[in-house]
Amino acid sequence: MEQFSLFRKPITWVILVLLSLGSGFFVYRNFEKANPLVHVDISMSRDSALSMASRMSQKLRVGPERFRQAASFTNDYRFQNYVELEGGGLDTFSDVMQRGDYHPYRWVVRQFEEYNPREVLFRFTPEGKPYGFKETLPEDFKGAALDSARARYIAEESARKDWHANLTNYHLVEHSIEVLPSERIDHTFVYENDKKSIGEGKYRLRLVVSGDRLTELTWFVKIPEAFDRKYEEMRSSNTTLSSIATLLMALLYGLGGIVIGLFFLMKRRYVLWRKAFIWGFAICFFSVFLVEANQLPLSWLYYETSTSASNYIARTLLYGFLSAIGMGALVSLSITAGEGMGRMAFPRHVQFWHVWSNRAGSSKLIVGQTLGAYLFMVIVLAFDIAFYMFTTRHFGWWSPAGTLSDPDILATPFPWLSPFSVSLQAGFWEEAMFRAIPLAGVILLTRNWKSHRFWVILVLILQTVVFGLGHANYPNQPSYARVVEMLVPFVIFGIIYLQFGLLPVIITHYAVDVFWISLPLWVASSPGIWIDRIIIVLLFLTPLFIVLFFRLRNKKWTELPDTYRNWAWRPPKPEEEEASRRTMAPFAVETDLKKRPVFKWILPVAVFGILLWAFFSRFDHDDDSMTIKRKAALGIAKKEMAQRISLDSARWTVATTVKEGGTDHRFIWQEGGPEVYRQFLGTFLEPSHFMVRYMKTEGSVEERTEEFRMGVSGNGELLSYRHVFPEKQPGANLSRAEASELVDSLLHVEFQTGIFRLKEISVIPEKLDKRTDWKFTYADTANYPLRTGEARYQVQLAGNKLAYFGRSIHVPEDWQREYRDRESKLSVWRTISWLILVAVVIAGIVIGIVRWTKGYFSVRLFGIMTVFLTVVKLLSVANGWSQSLYAYPTGQDFGNYITVALIFQLLGPLFLALGMGVVAGMLPYTIVAQERIDVSSRKQFGLGLLLAGIIALVRFFRPELTPYIPWFGAANDYIPWLGVVFHNVDNFILLPVFAWLITLGLNRITHMGKKRNAAGVMISLLMGLSITGSSLQQFAYMVPAGIVVGLMIWSVWYFAFRYSPSIIPVVMAGILVPEAVRQAIIAAYPGAMTGEIITLAVGLSIAVFWGREVRKITA
Repeated sequence: MEQFSLFRKPITWVILVLLSLGSGFFVYRNFEKANPLVHVDISMSRDSALSMASRMSQKLRVGPERFRQAASFTNDYRFQNYVELEGGGLDTFSDVMQRGDYHPYRWVVRQFEEYNPREVLFRFTPEGKPYGFKETLPEDFKGAALDSARARYIAEESARKDWHANLTNYHLVEHSIEVLPSERIDHTFVYENDKKSIGEGKYRLRLVVSGDRLTELTWFVKIPEAFDRKYEEMRSSNTTLSSIATLLMALLYGLGGIVIGLFFLMKRRYVLWRKAFIWGFAICFFSVFLVEANQLPLSWLYYETSTSASNYIARTLLYGFLSAIGMGALVSLSITAGEGMGRMAFPRHVQFWHVWSNRAGSSKLIVGQTLGAYLFMVIVLAFDIAFYMFTTRHFGWWSPAGTLSDPDILATPFPWLSPFSVSLQAGFWEEAMFRAIPLAGVILLTRNWKSHRFWVILVLILQTVVFGLGHANYPNQPSYARVVEMLVPFVIFGIIYLQFGLLPVIITHYAVDVFWISLPLWVASSPGIWIDRIIIVLLFLTPLFIVLFFRLRNKKWTELPDTYRNWAWRPPKPEEEEASRRTMAPFAVETDLKKRPVFKWILPVAVFGILLWAFFSRFDHDDDSMTIKRKAALGIAKKEMAQRISLDSARWTVATTVKEGGTDHRFIWQEGGPEVYRQFLGTFLEPSHFMVRYMKTEGSVEERTEEFRMGVSGNGELLSYRHVFPEKQPGANLSRAEASELVDSLLHVEFQTGIFRLKEISVIPEKLDKRTDWKFTYADTANYPLRTGEARYQVQLAGNKLAYFGRSIHVPEDWQREYRDRESKLSVWRTISWLILVAVVIAGIVIGIVRWTKGYFSVRLFGIMTVFLTVVKLLSVANGWSQSLYAYPTGQDFGNYITVALIFQLLGPLFLALGMGVVAGMLPYTIVAQERIDVSSRKQFGLGLLLAGIIALVRFFRPELTPYIPWFGAANDYIPWLGVVFHNVDNFILLPVFAWLITLGLNRITHMGKKRNAAGVMISLLMGLSITGSSLQQFAYMVPAGIVVGLMIWSVWYFAFRYSPSIIPVVMAGILVPEAVRQAIIAAYPGAMTGEIITLAVGLSIAVFWGREVRKITA
């Protein structure tokens, strides 16, 4: 398609300018009518909030003495959504704020100290009045043990005196107590306003007395559970549409456009990747990493004080950097594919990477596209406003009201950064992904078809629908509102792209987003804000400044030379790429592998490896083995339900999962040792067990609230029971004495104990409209041998009915904080280790695709491996579907949940299978030329057994910081032994692929061990440290273990793999088989042994088949 000659006529520009001016006037007059706004008078500045919080902490003597501060202007969006949707609408919401009934908008100031659990959170109204606080005290903080009357007096007196709280219309509805390990008693009093309410929502006040001091005053609104569930169901539709967009993007644009598109572009030498990658990574460095760093002052509100501040900063910046790398790769690939396909599809378009060159930048065509983009931007804004005005008035469509003011933007060092960088990323990436790839792709695919025009129009509409679906996760209703909103403007975007290319749509998209995102800068008031406004205006107009710069340089407007159009671009000649093709070929080195020393003595070495493995491996575990199957657990749960309540189980959907031990297991293991751990296992420490859930997937969202969950141990005992009741279900209003008596009887029935033999820890009532619920917690001090922690019983009542019973270990707060501190430090190194390992695989996939385009590729192996892994993963999802059902949130529509679950459970395995298939297809062509292999599979397998013995030796010295618990996941599958096979068999592909890639890298870097061997050793050590670091528990173990593994990698490469990579599958099978044998001996659950034996057979078959296929290809 050629460029419109229409835009060479002055009348066209006159019409466009008039439309833009009219649109601008329309936007100015109707902005607030289309966008529901909440008018909030924010007279308190951030600095004032910080200053007042500091003064109040000194006056009230709360929080740490030396502290750091963080502040944010927040909103109670849950309350706002409730009022707008069910409580009277936006006018009612505004009236509530004006009357001061409740302040959903407030300043929040946090005062905290590194490594100190004590902290305080202050709240202030937008006008600057104190609006509550919450002080967090350590559980071992000493304090008084007051009775209820004295504690209530302190609470009410402090609330009136220090916070000027008016309690006239409030009456006490809940009083709970908690006895802390320091013997301090905390009292919580909840009051309810009996004169005012908002719909079914109740205005409430919570006062907490810790010891003899008020530590919390919080005004809140108790919102009906029914609304939360309706809202969750409503939002699930948004999530479903967004997930469908993810699926379409991944398959059509990702797989079809980026992967397959780039494949054919590379074959035709049409890829220009350098500038795309420079721009892509530079944009994401700004939009992801620098934005993350810019938000650090606000992020301190969420800082976990159990870790060091430096570690928190390091983790934040590391994750920001990794996110920038990941997003940068996606953006770069999208731009590379979109630009390359556009260059091939549209000969008359300007070459994208020359639009801002010296001669093109001052051309009339480029300046026209730039000015037209800005004019069209105003028209897009007017359409958005007109759309929302029309749909809100005539159809009652809803989007949450907002406020233009955002004081938080002033807390960042560079307030202009987010509007600029986020808009720049959206403009570049979304236009390349959603416009260029599908539209250029359909042009290329159908250019010779008779139905060419039909397909172009169809894809023009489809790309708009997919783009709208991608934005459907915003909280708009109906869920398809954003799809309809974007239909007209982004069809026009597509038409503009078809006629003019990427430049004008990128500029328009960028300008629209800058306008919306930078609005808070124009209503903020603070010294120096004008600097940020000037910067954002300059950045907003940068594309225009660029063409003006070239106009000044060239001293005139020029005509675009034809050499800058796509038709003038020529791919490099084939002979120019011959050098790169030669680098793809394998090294020509002749060797007779069976004469190598490592294989000459392989049989005694293999026996030595087996002995190492047998001596240093564990053939037992620290958990309780399961003796019953999933079906038996279902029967036990059904029987328990029949004994406790009369209901028709046929009306319920039943799902199961396997629950394994958590932090409490680690705590008892470290503090009490294996003996105490075994003592508590099966009582206060739940062993790995089945969780059976009865739930409803049909009916109203309120009816779906009711559900049952039961924990069934591996030997058939009932460990826990939970019955969830709807909030509106009527029930008894028991007094505390009546509730205690009922709980005592339940303790006798379920645990053969009573409240008089236990220590009362907490009693927590919850007053509902039609009943009172109770939560009781008791500690068994007589049968607990450790000095820290507690063995606890929990019983909950819904009215006079049992809602929950169970047992647990209370892990001390100081131990948990130390554990989280260690984990936060280790997580940094785990992340880096995983990044290195994943980078190796990704590099292999990229190299594989490039080699495919050059002809060094086995399509047969690619197809076999891809189909095999895909089938295995799909069958694994089907076999373990009960796990997915168990996770269903009943507040969501069941169909929506299933759709989202299927999308994300199928997409990942599909792309993994394709990636592994690409690497497998490439690997035969990395083998040494003239390789002669006369080594039997037995000897190859023997080398693997030696490596397995060394690995067992390394693992033997690993510190036992946690009990050894085998994987029980397959016990929950419909066919457990099949679940074992599906879980393990892909390792016989993934591990050889990884080993092969390391071998390929070492061969290239060291020229088959002839050069730079020191570099080869360093790379091997890096791989070894990454492998051990990916499951890091202690630095003291990681370093020596990583060095041993690294030297093992280098040795096996130097003496075997570098000469013959084709032996890798069988050698790696020799490593995996002993582990499968060990798990078969352990046999932790029914079906485990059978599954491991079948895994051995299937895995060995894969290894032998793979090795033979490779040798056939390279023969």
